[in-house]
Formats: sequence, C-alpha cells, structure tokens
Amino acid sequence: MHESEWLPKALTKQDLLQICMLFNLSIDGFRKESLSTRPVEQIRQLVADSLKRGIGAKKLERRKVPIHSFYNRIAEDILEEKTELRMNDFNQFALQLETEENIRPYQKLALIYELFNHVYMEYYHTITTNITRKQDIFQGILEFQEEAMLDLLINDDEYPSHAEYLTFINKLGLIEEYRKAEKELDKMANQKIKLSYVIKLNSMERLLHSLVLLPRYTELAPSVFRQYVKEKEKYNEGFINEIKKQTAAASDRLVKVTDELQDIKTQRNKYKEQMNDLIIEMDKFKEEIRAKHDEINDLKKEVAYAKERLAEAEVKKELFDELIPVNNHAIIITNHSEERIKTLFTKQLVTKAAFNKLKSSGEINTLKKKTMFIDRYSFTNTKEWNELRNYLTQNQFKFVEYADYIELLKQYILFIEEAYAEEYL
Repeated sequence: MHESEWLPKALTKQDLLQICMLFNLSIDGFRKESLSTRPVEQIRQLVADSLKRGIGAKKLERRKVPIHSFYNRIAEDILEEKTELRMNDFNQFALQLETEENIRPYQKLALIYELFNHVYMEYYHTITTNITRKQDIFQGILEFQEEAMLDLLINDDEYPSHAEYLTFINKLGLIEEYRKAEKELDKMANQKIKLSYVIKLNSMERLLHSLVLLPRYTELAPSVFRQYVKEKEKYNEGFINEIKKQTAAASDRLVKVTDELQDIKTQRNKYKEQMNDLIIEMDKFKEEIRAKHDEINDLKKEVAYAKERLAEAEVKKELFDELIPVNNHAIIITNHSEERIKTLFTKQLVTKAAFNKLKSSGEINTLKKKTMFIDRYSFTNTKEWNELRNYLTQNQFKFVEYADYIELLKQYILFIEEAYAEEYL
C-alpha cells in the first residue's frame, strides 16, 4: 500500500496546511493564502492526489510529489534546525526523537525514512499501523530501554557549549578581552594562583576568565552558566532599552515622515486636480478645434458646391438667354419671386404693390402693349383677383396666369414663340 493511501488520512488540518506551503500546493481557483478556509477533507484530497501522481516520478514537479522527495524535503527542513538529530545509532536517535515534543509524527516519519531508510523499509507495515492508529511511532520497533533514557536525561546538555559562550562574547565585542584573559592566565605559575585570581574578579571579567578555565575545570559549568545568565540579562536589558530608544526615535520620525507624506499627498492631489482641470480644458479646446475644422470643411464643401452650382447657373443662364431671350414686351407681376425667377427675369419683375399703384394712377395704360404674366398666388383674395381679371379683360390688356416656376417658363416660351412668329409674318 502506497503512502498516498494512508498517510494523508492520519494528518491534522495544520499538518496538511504546512505540507501544502512546503510543496507549493493549491486548489484550483483559490490562492494559497486562502487555503486554510477550505474544508479539511478537500485539503487532504489535494495532498493525497499530489502523492498519488508522484508515483513513479523521479523528481518533484508541479502537483507531482514523489514519496522520496516528500520525505527528503520535510526531513531537511527539520534537520536544518535540529542538527543534533543526525546520528548513526538508531536507538539513540529514537530516544532523542521521543523527547522532541515540537516535531510532528509525519516529520518523525520523514526523519526515519531519510536517516534510517532500512528501518523504514523493514518495519513499513508496523509504522503504517502506528501512524493510522495514532500510536507511538516506535511501538513494535524499539523496546523500552529505561537505563538508556535515564542516561539521555542525565547527560542532556543543560548548559551552553563553550562555542556558544564564545559566540555570546563575540556578540558583545569582547573577544579580544577574552584573548587577553587567556594570555594573562597562561602566564601564571600554577592552577592555584589562577583559581585564586579568578575568584577575586567580578562581573564580565570573572566570566571571561572562568571561560578560559572551563575546558580544564568542567565543575565550573554551573558557575559559568550563572554568570553568563546575569551578563546576558544585562545585555538583553541594555539591548531592550536601546531598542526602546530607537523605537521612540523611529516613532517620532514616523510621525514626522507621516506628516510630510500627508503634505506631499495634499500637494499631489492639488496638482492632480489642476492637471485634471487642464486636461479637461485641453480636451474642450481640442473638441472646439475639431468642431471648427469640421465647420470649415463643411463651409469649404458648401463653397465648392456653390461654385459648381454658380458655374452651372451661369451656363444655364447663357443657354436660357439664347433659348429664351429677354422680351421688353413682357412683365412678370409677383410678390413671391423665386431666386430662379429673379435670376432669369430681373428686369421684367413688377411687385403687386407697384402694379396696383400703376393701376390707381392710370399709368397702367402704358402696359397695354406688354403681356403680363401674373402670379396667381400673389392675389389670394378671390374677389380681388376676379375684379383685376375683369378689369384687364375689359380694358383689353394681355395677361397670362401662372401658378409656379415651370408654368411661367412654359407660358413665357409660348409668348416668345408667338412673338417670333409674328415677326416673320
């Protein structure tokens, strides 16, 4: 039975989330940061599927986690902090691992696989049973050894190592003073003088000189540790006070910078508003310019069209003058002359008012030799029109009615043709 079938079932939600983070696993459609909000069974299935897809794979790939890569990465992650777990004796390793409360069962499993693979393979079914039943992982693998466990507790390194002490001294910047203490004690004649000298010292001087003697006198370990704790407390207190000062200074600076930033933001917003106003104004000008351009283009088109029409009109006028010449024996009486009528018959037009004036003054008789073309729509009053028509008929005036431009042209052409005909008779 492969690990993908039983291992995910034995993991807690926190275990599963740690594994997902370590191997960059995520559920489709969800960010890794929101993985903790998903149901535990969905996360468990994600891990199980990744292990299952990793069967037969030689290396770690996206969504494929081979079991050897799975155990290797988890184990290395633990061993990076717990270097003391790298050992050759399995019994010693197991006893040490039993005391590590912060290491999860699946992490212990990975350490066994990585450091003692032969044990993992030999006791695979026993390990599987222990994990799935949430029993001690070493049950059935390692017999209880009371003496060995007591030795482990007794010999457990209660005090920092000499190297750790020196790391602290170096952090304080006192490594040179430690070297001087070495040389100072080395010059003394015997051990009695050395011990007597160190007893008289206080504080940091005593710690430095005691450290020099510690490799020879292991009995000094408790005393050195107490001095170390005191000096470390002083250092931490000074460090904390310095941090507080720096924090206060940083806080003041933060307030100042925040105010400056707010001023900058205010200025930026002001300039941004001005810039937006300018952009709006510029867009407005651009729109106006475009409208003017369009207007100019339209006017150009109208002018071009007018020129074309004028040219056509001039041609037509010449043609009309040839076909329908101006006849002094014809007048046109109208109040509604179209531009076409005004263009063709400029010299022959008489308004209704002018005509009535001629009629009332008696000068209308000068028109007896002319033919009158009367715009019927200039005399909308039926009574007025009937009176005028009777007057013209009774006084033997020649007149023709027309209703529109086309009818006028037809009547005028007939008049010209008759005039020509009379001229040739």
